[in-house]
Amino acid sequence: MQTPVGFEMRDGIAFPVSWFQIVFNPSFPYRFVHMLVAAYLTTSLVVLAVGARYLLAGRFVEEAAR
Repeated sequence: MQTPVGFEMRDGIAFPVSWFQIVFNPSFPYRFVHMLVAAYLTTSLVVLAVGARYLLAGRFVEEAAR
């Protein structure tokens, strides 16, 4: 995102030239790892929150404790 490539400027407006270059620019590995970690972290926190809610409510205690 901070390494713009694959576009050309026409009258002050950026137009895409190569979507491959735009997506797979030099910062792609960092952005990919960032999104992968964010997805795993978000999923784990949702699972943890649902388990905690079930424990507090006293429902499905055996499964929630796991």
